[in-house]
Amino acid sequence: MATVNDNTSSSVAEEDINRNKSFKLYQTIAYAICVVTCHLGLYLGLIALFYCWFVGSLLGLSYAISALMNSICSFFVFWHLKGQTPNDLERRDYLVCCINGALIFGSFLGIKSHEIQLMIDLQTPTGDWFTRVYSVIHIISFITLSIVKLVLSTKLKSKSLFYDTLSSITGIVLSIALILRDRISISKGEKEIIGFLCMLTVISLPIISFKLIFIGIVYQNKLYRQSFRQESNNTYINVHTTLLSSSHTHEIIELILQRQFIFIKSKRLQLNRERAGEFYREHQGKFFYSRLVHYMSCGPISCHILGRDNAIQEWRSMLGPTKVFKTIFEAENTIRGQHGVTDTRNCGHGSDSTETAQREIKFFFPEFDMKSISKYENLLANNLVFNRDILEHQLPS
Repeated sequence: MATVNDNTSSSVAEEDINRNKSFKLYQTIAYAICVVTCHLGLYLGLIALFYCWFVGSLLGLSYAISALMNSICSFFVFWHLKGQTPNDLERRDYLVCCINGALIFGSFLGIKSHEIQLMIDLQTPTGDWFTRVYSVIHIISFITLSIVKLVLSTKLKSKSLFYDTLSSITGIVLSIALILRDRISISKGEKEIIGFLCMLTVISLPIISFKLIFIGIVYQNKLYRQSFRQESNNTYINVHTTLLSSSHTHEIIELILQRQFIFIKSKRLQLNRERAGEFYREHQGKFFYSRLVHYMSCGPISCHILGRDNAIQEWRSMLGPTKVFKTIFEAENTIRGQHGVTDTRNCGHGSDSTETAQREIKFFFPEFDMKSISKYENLLANNLVFNRDILEHQLPS
């Protein structure tokens, strides 16, 4: 037995539309900014690397390493921003935190190794026009981009974008210090002061790195604990419904038909709180019970008795896991993966056993004769016609 809620409440729809509009706008802008940052960092880093090789000097290599690492970090951030749903964005966000944390720490090791090399093999400062123009372009460009990214990271609540911005700011400060130290002839005392400032700036890189890795590990540990708790405590699969527009309901019905289910019986109805509470009585006393009952009774639902070989397993496989985090990681192409919003508003219900299906069919279709199931089993081998008006399969006339 399957249910799909097709409530089209204007208030819910309007709220979702307004929220999604602003979110999508910020997401699009942030994505474009990260693409620009990635390309700019890549080009500037490669130019610096080539110039070091061309002039036969190690001066500027620290900047090349920093720029290239920032470019790679920005690449992963805009991959995170390509997420299509808030849940997908969150999953990608924490994953990128771990990846970028490792990359930033690699950048720190590369820069420090280069600084040690310079202490052993002193280089003569260079101050040609090319390096000065190049450095000014970098500083102005990345200051502008960093300000925009910092604002967008708060709007999108993106941790990876925020810390990527901090890493870019660190690169800017480091570049200014390196220009003063390596590109301009100054006194030894001034050079030592600037070198000390460089060291303080570079030290911030492992701090950012460890913070990012810590954020990612905490999130993954949270998912593991939730998964372990569910597997340990829930012997009954929680079943919920979600508010969907009618277009989504029609889309789901088409998917069901493509999977060769037959619609034995269909019904649209609206439960009151008492009936919804009766349906979910097994969950009474649990923290989500009240929210679940309220949601189940807040609008009409579409109920169907579906049939096919191995129907229960096939339907639950098509529906996807109940928990949002499992759906994101394990079943993005399922019905819940495409249309689910939260653990409560997760789009549909699927009976987990023959006994449960019989009880729920009796609940939603008290007039249905369970003894007639054998008749429908025989129909599976026939070429049935789907009546879209009543959402049921019938024998051709």
